[in-house]
Amino acid sequence: MLQKFDAAALAEAEDELKKRYIASVCNLHLTYARRRNTPKSSTRLQQWIHSTFQKDAFAWAMVHAKAVRVPASQSEIMAQTKISRQSISEMIKHCLAENWIEVFCDDQLIDKSRTRHCKGTLKY
Repeated sequence: MLQKFDAAALAEAEDELKKRYIASVCNLHLTYARRRNTPKSSTRLQQWIHSTFQKDAFAWAMVHAKAVRVPASQSEIMAQTKISRQSISEMIKHCLAENWIEVFCDDQLIDKSRTRHCKGTLKY
């Protein structure tokens, strides 16, 4: 059975949900900042990511590409992160050397040693 709510009760509930959401987002960022500043138990990848804000942004772009299962080209990564092509290129080289990311040629997964032979668009 549907309950009747007045406008004041709905506004109050909406305000409470907004406060909880903002608190949750703040707690997430504070936890992330604490972890960023305590490298003792961090993996080599975590230390690399946390070393600069650019690397952190690049890592989030890679996580996004993996999560949505849509690899991103250098241009797309640049648009997402507002990082220069040269910096993106260097981060890609480093991550490929460490086997932290995968490389695709025209949406087909390829071995990193085959990137020079790709005639299409490289994505990561």
